[in-house]
Amino acid sequence: MVGLWMLSGIFRPPHPDSQLGKPALQPVKVAVQATEPQKRQRRVVIYGNAEASEKVRLLAETAGTVIAIPAKEGQYLKKGDPIVQIDMRDRDAQKRRAQAKLKQAEIAVKAARELQKKGYTPRVGAADAEAMYEQAKADLAQINQDISHTTIRAPFDGVVDKITVSLGDALGQMMMMETPWVATFIQPDPMKVAGQASEQDMKLLEQGTEVEVAFANNFTTNGKLTFLSQVADSKTRSYRVEATVTNPRGEDGLFKIPDGLTAELRIAAKEVVAYRIPSSALSLGTDGAVGIKDVDAEGAVRFLPVTILEDTPEGMWVALKNGESTPLKLITRGQAFVTAGQKVDAVEEKPEKTKEENTEIP
Repeated sequence: MVGLWMLSGIFRPPHPDSQLGKPALQPVKVAVQATEPQKRQRRVVIYGNAEASEKVRLLAETAGTVIAIPAKEGQYLKKGDPIVQIDMRDRDAQKRRAQAKLKQAEIAVKAARELQKKGYTPRVGAADAEAMYEQAKADLAQINQDISHTTIRAPFDGVVDKITVSLGDALGQMMMMETPWVATFIQPDPMKVAGQASEQDMKLLEQGTEVEVAFANNFTTNGKLTFLSQVADSKTRSYRVEATVTNPRGEDGLFKIPDGLTAELRIAAKEVVAYRIPSSALSLGTDGAVGIKDVDAEGAVRFLPVTILEDTPEGMWVALKNGESTPLKLITRGQAFVTAGQKVDAVEEKPEKTKEENTEIP
């Protein structure tokens, strides 16, 4: 009886809730737009500051008292113009002594040479005379150099930024001074403009590219990208970039770009292959990556990670991280309800018109 009861189940009709009795599931419908790749001239914007192309701190290279300060802060000087004058002390007397010793040594060495030719002077005596002569020349050169250091001069054409000494200050024992330099001097033309670029932006920049620079004082000019650092900042992971611009003078005689002025660098970056999409088409992958979803030729969903290039009123511009540059069937509605690999029923809708004209890739 038990066996007959067990066998009887073979012929029993399937339960109405059994999966075998259910009709096949229909693919989820999604809206798609035909999206073509386009060449996009991207503009990278970096914020930074103006920096003088040269900035030096001038030190006193000899001891003495400040007796004159012929230059003024903010004054433009030519190379070699005096900034600070130090007293001579006994340097004139030292120079006269050095000149006298040199003259004496010249006479001695000439006589030693003549006597040696005639065989009257041993080689040792002639060598001593030569040594004294060379020492006398070195002593005179040393005092002349020390005298030249009593005038601190402009090292190049530029502007006196700050003078840190006053008349009567004793210079020479620099370690005892609160500020161990007498003046700071800058070269304002040309002017550098420096900022920090992200890792993504660095991929798009090329040295020598034209740059438009807008300053906080409403002055705008053009220059060139002259430096791209190859070492990232350890804290921000960004890279230093520099542009160089000319720095004209205004009607008041002052340079239009002061050192430290805030600036915006607008750089025409490399041309990239991009897609214009509605911002609502962005999705997140299972790993948190930002991307878009499209439908392939077999009707399956693909998730494509992207780099966001620019957000404009006409739409968002993105580049595929896999480097692909083929037309897409972009899912614009329903992407939140489907996953990669899932078969879908794609219903095409027309994309919105754009005001911009871009060159399509052939």
